[in-house]
This record gives sequence, structure tokens and C-alpha cells, in this order.
Amino acid sequence: MGKGIDQVLSGGQMNVCVLVMEGTNNEAETMHALSQVGLKPHLVHVGDLLARKSRLTEFQGLVIPGGFSAGDYVRSGAIFASYLRSLLPELQRFIADGYPVLGICNGFQILVELGILPGGEDAIPRVALARNASARFECRTVQVRRENDNLFTRGLKPGEIIELPVAHAEGRFLAPPEVWEKLVERKQVAFRYVGADGARAEYPYNPNGSLDDIAALTNQQGNVFGMMPHPERAFYWYQGASWTRRGKTSGYGPGYAIFRGMADYSAGREGE
Repeated sequence: MGKGIDQVLSGGQMNVCVLVMEGTNNEAETMHALSQVGLKPHLVHVGDLLARKSRLTEFQGLVIPGGFSAGDYVRSGAIFASYLRSLLPELQRFIADGYPVLGICNGFQILVELGILPGGEDAIPRVALARNASARFECRTVQVRRENDNLFTRGLKPGEIIELPVAHAEGRFLAPPEVWEKLVERKQVAFRYVGADGARAEYPYNPNGSLDDIAALTNQQGNVFGMMPHPERAFYWYQGASWTRRGKTSGYGPGYAIFRGMADYSAGREGE
């Protein structure tokens, strides 16, 4: 992947756009996580992009954090995505140029609404993150298994199971059979929910009823990553639900690997 982040920082930090609007509420934790892996986050309101006070070309990465943008009226992420649609050509160029894009929870919903995930030149939404099968807001720690390699998950071993928190009312992944089959074939499934000891997930291990237990996706290029669980809420060891039983007293939690992967990839691009 090129040089490590510490080798490149002497030449300047990588600027990451943390894109928000009214209702976003995970930006502080996300910005903290990004800064802790050596990236330089910038809080940008979507209105500033629309007014051209800021441009994506100023940044080398993009993160859309979790929350309830615009109150999640219509559908979760739909209103935020409608604002971004006029900027879609610019966003598509950003992705085509290989810059990393991370959407967490509401951010994942926004990328799906835009058709950025699972991807396609026409940017037509082909999958959905529908209302949870329980018809409830689900907030708990879940287990997810690392399925396929991408720049965000390279710090995890193949098949590694980690604990991350979820907090959403609309996270049930749905797709037509032909779309789902292509996602699996193209290895775009990044995480799956799993049950105890890695068994097939059933509720509450699969908190929303997602098809094929899918918890996270990438685009075909592998530089766009959308996930329902919150890595920024598991960045440190003491944020884990079972930290008192594990005897760990320092270090990072499993969410660290996601942000570390983004930093290492950005550093590698800069070093090319």
C-alpha cells in the first residue's frame, strides 16, 4: 500500500471531508477517530458544498457520519441524498480517482440512496436499507465477520469476528436476487452479522433482518465502504460492551482498524 502514514505526515496531513447537515449527530466521535489515525478532518455542511464555499477537490477522503439527517423524514438518508444529487458528477469523479469514501449508518443509507453503493455508472439505487424487521429502533452490540478484503478492512484477518454497536431503525438490507448474487460474486460484501461462535445470525444477532446477514458493502473498486455498525463508537477498548470481562486496560477497540485502513490507504496514495 505504499508508505505508512507516519512517513507521509511530515509532508502534510491528508484532508478528509466530514459531511454533515441538520440531524447528523456522530460527527464529533468520527472526527476524533480520524484525527487519532493521523488524518485531518474538516467539518463541512452540505450547504457549503452546494454554495461552492467548499469543494470535494480540496480533500483526499470523504466520510458521511451517522445520525438522523433531516429527521429521517421520507426515508433515512433520502433528503440528504437529494441535496447531494446535484453534486453527483463531482462525487463520481472523486470516487473514480480512487479517493476513499466511508458512510457510517446514516452515511451508508445516503450512499445507497444515491446509488453509489453497490455502484454503477448510472447511479441508480439497486438495493435498499429498509425498516428493521422488528419495526423497532435497535440499539445494541452485535458481532460482525470480516468477509472480503478492501482498504477499510485490511487491518482485520479474513473471517475475523469483531464486536461493534448498532443504533438504527432502518438498516435491513434488501436486494433483488440478481443484484444480491452479483454482490456476492464480486466480493462486495464486507461484513456479515454472525451469531454466537460465528453461527448464522438470527434476531437479535442480526438486528434488522438483513438479507444474507449483510452489514456492510463496498463498491467494485473497493474504495467506497458503507456499514450499519458504528466503528467510531468502538474506537477505544473501554467502549466495548464486554470490556470489564476481558481484562484489557489500554489500547484500541475493533473500530480502530476501519479508520487505520483509511489512513494507510491515503498515505499510500500520497507516496505513489
